This record gives sequence, structure tokens and C-alpha cells, in this order.
Amino acid sequence: MDRSHRTRPSLVQATTGALGLLVVLSATAGTSVLDFAGRHATVESEPVDQNRVRYVFTTTATDGVSRSRTVEERTDGPRVRTGTAALDASFALAVEDATLDAVDDIVDGQFNGGAPIPCHCYKTGALWPFVWTRDTAYATALGLGLLDPVRLKNALAFKHSRLRLAPSGTSGDDPVVAQDTGSGGSWPISSDRVVWIHAATGLIARLPPAEAATWETEVWRTARATLAEDREYAFDPHVGLYRGETSFLDWREQTYPSWTRNDTRPIAESFSLSTNALHRLALEDAVVLARRAGDAAAAESYGLEAEALGRAMERVFWQPSAGLYGAYVFSDLAPVTSYDLLGLALVAEAGLADEARLRTMLEHYPVAPGGPPVVWPEQAATPIYHNRSVWPFVTAYGLRTALAVRDSAAAIDDVASLVHGTLLSLSAQENFEFLTLATRFEDGPLSGPVVNSPRQLWSIAALGDLVVHDLFGVSADLDGTRIAPHFPAQITGRVPQGGERWTLADLSLGARPTTITLQFPATVLADDWLEAGTISADGVMLGADGRLPSGAAPQRIEIALVARPAPPSGLRRLEASDPHAPTPAEAALLYAPPPPLIDALADVGGNVTLALAGIADGNDWQLWRDGRAVAQGRGARATDRLPARHGAVCYRLTQSVAGGLTSLPSAEHCLAATVGRIAIIAGDPSIRTTGEAHLVTDAPTRYAEWSGRTGTLTFPFSPTGASRQRLTVGYRNDGRINTGIAAGVFRIHVQCEQTSRDGALVLPQLGDPLRIGRSTAFEFDAPVGAICSATLRDGLNMTQLEHNRLYTAARGGASGPSNQADLLDLVIEPIGTLAPAPPTTR
Repeated sequence: MDRSHRTRPSLVQATTGALGLLVVLSATAGTSVLDFAGRHATVESEPVDQNRVRYVFTTTATDGVSRSRTVEERTDGPRVRTGTAALDASFALAVEDATLDAVDDIVDGQFNGGAPIPCHCYKTGALWPFVWTRDTAYATALGLGLLDPVRLKNALAFKHSRLRLAPSGTSGDDPVVAQDTGSGGSWPISSDRVVWIHAATGLIARLPPAEAATWETEVWRTARATLAEDREYAFDPHVGLYRGETSFLDWREQTYPSWTRNDTRPIAESFSLSTNALHRLALEDAVVLARRAGDAAAAESYGLEAEALGRAMERVFWQPSAGLYGAYVFSDLAPVTSYDLLGLALVAEAGLADEARLRTMLEHYPVAPGGPPVVWPEQAATPIYHNRSVWPFVTAYGLRTALAVRDSAAAIDDVASLVHGTLLSLSAQENFEFLTLATRFEDGPLSGPVVNSPRQLWSIAALGDLVVHDLFGVSADLDGTRIAPHFPAQITGRVPQGGERWTLADLSLGARPTTITLQFPATVLADDWLEAGTISADGVMLGADGRLPSGAAPQRIEIALVARPAPPSGLRRLEASDPHAPTPAEAALLYAPPPPLIDALADVGGNVTLALAGIADGNDWQLWRDGRAVAQGRGARATDRLPARHGAVCYRLTQSVAGGLTSLPSAEHCLAATVGRIAIIAGDPSIRTTGEAHLVTDAPTRYAEWSGRTGTLTFPFSPTGASRQRLTVGYRNDGRINTGIAAGVFRIHVQCEQTSRDGALVLPQLGDPLRIGRSTAFEFDAPVGAICSATLRDGLNMTQLEHNRLYTAARGGASGPSNQADLLDLVIEPIGTLAPAPPTTR
């Protein structure tokens, strides 16, 4: 294409987006100056020696108070020179922050009584001086292993464990990944621990050869055992997805409806985009690990599971009208109008969408003045943390997606967000308010981010990934290292001039440091896309894929870039003229209406009347029955029609601003089946018990602290309505709702004459020793009139991991494994359409 008609940019070039990386750029003094949202930041550089630079950061807040930080490049670490002081300095700051997070022991008040635990590893951040599974894994997957792979391996190794107490009839010899403390007592309510598999697999190629071989064996054993557990306890074969909370967005009321604050059972039954994308990645990694281990049958099985999972994700999560995948669905599978940038980016990482689909996603997911928020729409009455925030590590994943489809506008904004946040906070900060990039935004009771740590490990990794992976194109897998830079010409806020050279020096790709040089073409125009033309390693030309020879550790890599026209791109922008007081029109694009509620429900012969509440004037409501939209309207009353004889049905409600955003759903409000409901109370004479089953007859009658370690409970029943049945258990399980590791997890076996079905029941912690809850549901088919039985037996939770012997904050740690609950009753009821009543005879 002839590009001669396009204008050559000046030295100081503003980006095409609302975010420009630099407001002022001095080409001679090595100084960058930023004015953003009422704050001012500068970076000044001065040479230390012929190779190293000292950077002085200064930031001035809106109240005029200034802070500064000096960072001197290390003698034994990587350094970058791009002609943009802000970017080069941000990378140096990230390397320095990583050095400060490198520790020989870790501390957390929940573990070891708060005493130090030896670990030559990385801690999670200045305010998070421990090792957490997802933080460490995401940081590793974003390439932090280039700095100190052995230290990262130690951190990952700290988060896998053999079982100190295996379920009856199983072996605990192979290690599994530890799910961190979390909602309702941890796994499988949260099930994103499989990100460890993806991170640990990617780290293999970064380790010294002898250590890599041992680590690969360990990773394969861990992947195999962890995936088997998740298949048994978290996978729903009927839906084809893994249950569990959204990855990293684990503060429920930040991203789920507010009614989940005290009820994690719906989350335990839900399916999230991000966690399923992580399972897809883990399954693909298992294919490779199995092949390398010589297990062709396992490789084929994992491959088939990965393909089926991808199809199920497409079917359940894709919302064509939104141009986005939804962040999660509840058990009824009704679409939820909440979107999650990490989940969308992991779809790209897992290869689940083609380029056209990914471009559609980037066009529809909005960008705020501070960068892309981690969730959207925001919730107006929820404090700032995941809600109303930018998280650099998520932005880094979004940047990878933008670069993969050559979306210049998104890529430029993402880079600006990463660097702006660093300059304004003087650290690789955990998170920022999304309109101002403030580390603390005052908004009364909604102020935040509520927690915000400097030197956050995955934020450090985000800045490193920007330079190493995105600009200089370095990536690694089990086949070795690949060099493939590609990015928009304006990625740093200026267009590189003809013949300019960028260098990344002393990067550790093997036994000796490597320096990578990018050579720009003679003519670079503002809307060009730059990518590798030729690549040489120590003078030897590489193939078109940029793959380094196995075991190679070149001293110099030279890349000649070529410029090509970039495809057109644009962003959906969120604006707020005053971040503290958006106009009504601005707020309508920022904030979804709050979830409404179903206040009451009556059923008279199948004529259902619902009293609605929380519907704002002028808003439309939408009524959902068992995941299907059945009515819409305005006002405080809705009706539905059911057969006179019907199975159990559940309703949800949403509301929408006319022509605008839709709320999160209400809590379910359910009708019991009109016939066929079976309730068996603890102590019923028909119940068969083996082993220990301590029956307490004080109200409520219950099998107290039943664990299944030494026996089983078998409940006989005979369905009298419909063929599809739903089974739940009434229970009590003390423990905090927002943390802990002692979710009750049991196996359920239903036998109906010649057919049987196995599954799992999860009994989340309820926050009160006297509170009664219902387990997650188990669905199965059973012929009407069949002689059936349901048997509960031992299961697995996180208290049974050797790793959690160090947990001292609550039940199930140092005090010993604890997978138990008080069991009160078992309820089975038909769902779906019931057969007509038999004719009356006289």
C-alpha cells in the first residue's frame, strides 16, 4: 500500500486515545512530565555509569503534597532504553520492587500463629507478606520468572501439597494445588487454583536444565491430581462447565449481587468465565505434559475435555447483544449483565475466540479515563476495590489481547494506564480508582480502594510483561523461547524516528545475559503497526517463527522491524467531567441499577403472583423462571402461569434503565413442587448408617458433626412426580463466610434400581453455629415409583492438605482436618413439568 500521502508525525506526538502516555516529553533531558486528574508527576534520569541510570520520581497530589522516590538500575538485572524516560523508569521501578519483594521468610496472621515461615521466594506485596496461589501464579504467567525463576518456583512449590488425610478409598500420594482461604470456606466454592498449573508449566523452560526436569515431573503429577479432583468435585457434566467463583474477584459483594454477602451457596453452584478459561488452559497444559511424560491416552483425554469445555463456554457465556462473554451465570444459566476484563482476556489466552470475536470484545468493553476497569458495569452503592477500579495485572492481560488482534487504540490506552499508575503512585501498585488512577479516592462510605498494597507482585509482573513480552516480543513455552515483537508505532506516546534503536539489556534467557535490540525502519508513520522483519541471534538468522534453537543462550539478538498499516480500531469510552459527581447521563453509562427483589410470591392453582420491590420509577423489570425470561413490564406486580401440578420452580428479577444498563439479578424466590416433595429428617427410622453417626435429638434433630470418615448415611426414597429430581441437604457449618478452608464437601451416590449417578454436595461455612443452610443441589433422573437410595460419604476439602497444617486462624488447620457439618435433613423434589393427575375413580 502506498503510504506517501500520510503525514510524518512530529517528535512529540499525542496518542489517538484519551490517554496519552506522556503529556510533555523532553527529547534531550531524559525527563518525562505527567499531569493527570489534578496530579503532577515527573521522572528525571541521570547516568550512574556507562550502562546504568538513576531515576528520580516525584509526584504531587491534588492537595499540593509531594513525594519522591529514587531508583537506581541494578548491576545484575535487566534494563530498557526506549527513548521514553517514563517507560524506562517504570520498568526499573518494577525490577526494584521485585527485589524488595524477594524474601527468605513469609508472614501472615492466619498461618503459623503469625510467626515467620521459611521460604526463599517472592511475597505477594508490601501489605501482603505471604504467598497466595493466584497472585503468584498470575505473576509467573506474566513472565516474572525471567527475573528469578528459582525463587518463583519455590513460591509455587509452597502452594501445592500432598494430602495429610485422603478421602476413604483414595490415595493422597500426588500433590494438589492449595486453594487459598476464601468465600464460604474455600474450594470448591472458589476453584481458580488451576491457574497454578498454567504458571508452573510455563516456568519449566525458565529453570536450569537439571532443576527443570525435576520440576516438570512435579508439575505433571500436580496437574494430574488437581484436575482429577476438580473433575470430581467442581465439574457439572450436565452443563459441561466447572463451578466456582470468578477468578481473583473473590470479594463477593464487589462483583456479585449484594445478597451474596451472607450466602455463598449460589456462588458455589455458579459458573464463571474466568475460572472455566483457566481450566481450559490447564487442560491444554496437561495435554502437553502428558505427551512429554509418554502418556498418550491421558493426552487424548485431556484434549477432548478441553474441546468440550470450550464449546460449553461458548454456549453459556457468549452474549451476542452485548458483544461480550458474561462474567458468570448462576445455576439457572440465565445471562447476567456483568463483564470481567480478566475473563475476557483469558478467553483470548485459551484460544477460544477468533480474531473477529476478540476485536468485537475490545470494541464493546469500555475504557475509563484511568484505563480499563476490571468489571463493568460498576455498582453505585458498592465501595471501591474490584468495583470501580483498574488493576494493572488485568490491564496487562487486556494489553496482550489488544496486541494479538492489532488493536492500536486499546493497546496504547493500556500502556498509558500501566505507566501513568506507576508514575502517580511511585510503585507497582495493587489497584487504582478507575476514573482518576487514585490510590485513594474519597467518596464517603464508598471510598477506596479499600485495600491497596504497594509492590504488588502481579503489578510488578504487569510492567515487566509490557516491556519484555509486549515490546521486545519474548515468550517461552516447553519448546523453548520465541522472539516476536509487534506493537503500534505510538505505543509509548511518540512515534520512533527512522533508524532509532531500542534495547533491552542483560535479560536472563539462559546461562548468560542477553541484550535484545529493536531497529526501527527509516520511515515510521503515526498509524503504523511494527513487527519483526528479520531476527538474528549472535549473527545467525532465526526462522520466521522467531524460535531460538533449543538450549540457546545468545549474547545478542538483533531485530529489524518493519512497518505495516494497522487495521482501524476504536474504543468505547466512559467519561466523567467531575469524577466525584458524574452527570446523570455519565452515571447512566457507568453504573448499573441495583438488583431489585421479589418481595412475596403466591401460587393458586398455577396462577403465580409476585410482589416486586426496588424497581426505580421509569425502569423496566424482567422476570426469569428457571433461567428463561417469562415476563417483563413496569410496576410492582408480576404474574406467571404454571400447570396446576408443577415441579419446583425458581424466579429471579432484574431491572433495566430504559435504553440503558441492566441490573444484576435478585436472589432466587422459589415455589416448592405441588406434589412429589420428599423430606427425610435426621433420625428417621428408614435411614441406614454405618460407622459414626452421632444423632442429637435436641432441636433441631441432627447428625452432629458428621464427617463420613468412618461410614455412610443412606436415605431411601421413591419419586412420585416427574423424572428430573433435585436433592439438597439441610445443614449447619460454622465458620466465617468470607474466609476459612472448611467448606463441607461430601460425595453423593444415588441408586435407582438399575441406574445410578454420582456427584458432590458443598456445604459452605455459614458464619453462625446456629444458622441453618441448604447445600448445593444435586440433580438426577429417576423414574416415578422407582425404589431409590441416596448415600452420603466422605469427600475432600482444603483442610485435608498438608499445606494447611500451618493454618492457625480457624478450624481445619493446625487443629487437624475438618470436613464435617451437622446434617438435619435431606430434601428431594421434582423439577420440570409433572404428569397430569390421575383420573378420580368412584
